[in-house]
Amino acid sequence: MTGGPPRRLRMLAALAAVPEALPLPEGLAAPRAVRRDDLRALGRLAFRAYRDSVDDHGESEAWHSEDLRAALDGRYGSYMDVGRVVEDGAGDLVAAALFTWHADLPLLAFCLTDPAWRGRGVATHLIATCARALEAAGHREMHLAVTDGNPAQALYARLGFHVVPIPG
Repeated sequence: MTGGPPRRLRMLAALAAVPEALPLPEGLAAPRAVRRDDLRALGRLAFRAYRDSVDDHGESEAWHSEDLRAALDGRYGSYMDVGRVVEDGAGDLVAAALFTWHADLPLLAFCLTDPAWRGRGVATHLIATCARALEAAGHREMHLAVTDGNPAQALYARLGFHVVPIPG
């Protein structure tokens, strides 16, 4: 038994170090801006993305929708409109990246990928696309928080993120 909740890590990346986006897999639409009417679909996506992961604490699809609504409303810092979603040919969301302004930097508050699309470059494409938008807006860095042991840590490291101390 490990005792206590899983440890959260803060990771930081210089935007210039994030590689350019590779093409999305066939059958997916180009990333588009997040819309408020995406909330229900984002909740479904988050539910699928977190299910059976280190970050699954039994939350319902409705809980995830409300958490994402709260993020858009500023719970995790001011929402930044650089976030993007990716849809499949049927119009279903398969991935999303949402950013807020937190601790004086853009925060990748949510990075969600449907399990059926993991390992195919979708999240890499989204994060790289958002990094370019953040750079164009004059930002130099971005950060995120991830649960220690989350397999996404490897993705973030490939994209230039490194673990830094959590400000006190």
